[in-house]
Amino acid sequence: MADPRLLRLLRWFAKHKRRLPWRNTRDSYRIYISEIMLQQTQVPRVLEHYRAWLRRFPSWKALAKARTDDILRAWAGLGYNRRALHARDAARHVLRHGVPKTLEEWMRLKGAGSYTARAAYAIVSRKPVLAIDTNVRRAAGRIFLGIPYPSPENDARIEKALAKAGFGAPSHWALAQAFMDFGTAICRSKPNCGACPFAADCMAAQEFLSGSAAKPKPRRAETVRAGKRYPDRIYRGRIVEILRTQQYADLRTIGANIDPSYCHAHDAAWITNMANRLVKDGLIGRRGFRIFLAME
Repeated sequence: MADPRLLRLLRWFAKHKRRLPWRNTRDSYRIYISEIMLQQTQVPRVLEHYRAWLRRFPSWKALAKARTDDILRAWAGLGYNRRALHARDAARHVLRHGVPKTLEEWMRLKGAGSYTARAAYAIVSRKPVLAIDTNVRRAAGRIFLGIPYPSPENDARIEKALAKAGFGAPSHWALAQAFMDFGTAICRSKPNCGACPFAADCMAAQEFLSGSAAKPKPRRAETVRAGKRYPDRIYRGRIVEILRTQQYADLRTIGANIDPSYCHAHDAAWITNMANRLVKDGLIGRRGFRIFLAME
């Protein structure tokens, strides 16, 4: 018999779940696109782009045939541009091999990874497969393990604790989404334990309510070039953003447009190296000093 806390969470979810467009379908393409967009991008921003993307690329076939520059322009505002190319690679895989039917087949899609594959498989197939993201980890780790600030190193323990609690019934396919919404609404980084329906039997609630929950030191940030404010991925993104709005740019003059502190003597090689990285990633093309969105 399932732990009552799991059933309580599903009841909470039925009442309070977010009304999101990708929750109104079991279409494999629409679910995959929503999950790819949600990787490292907040829900409000995805909501701004999801329907527009589907109008432009409504199916696996339409995306598989799309040109790189068209895809990157449609992806504007979502960040982490390689995800757009991964989505097209996945669409081409589906056209060759068919729509995934098993978790193993979902794992073969480019850009999916363990979480995205598990989440998509659970939603499309209505199978009780646990997908652990930041919100799921935080809520489940607190309620079932009493860890105030769970880390990815705790994921195996979380899975084991939920299995012991009876996770696996057919209705449990939605539990990951329930944990996700609960982690967003109540069990945030700084939780609202006073409004939490699990406060009485959450193993971490008393630490938060008493003020004794110690927040761990933040993980080491991305490497930032000396004299620069942001990591290189931000400046690479700015290069792509410029090329979305103009046919081409010149490496000798683009520097000041992506970094107000640009110094040609100090930064020219840095700009060139970032452009070459974008070429390697398949996002842009280059001829001499001229760069442009890739058009494959």
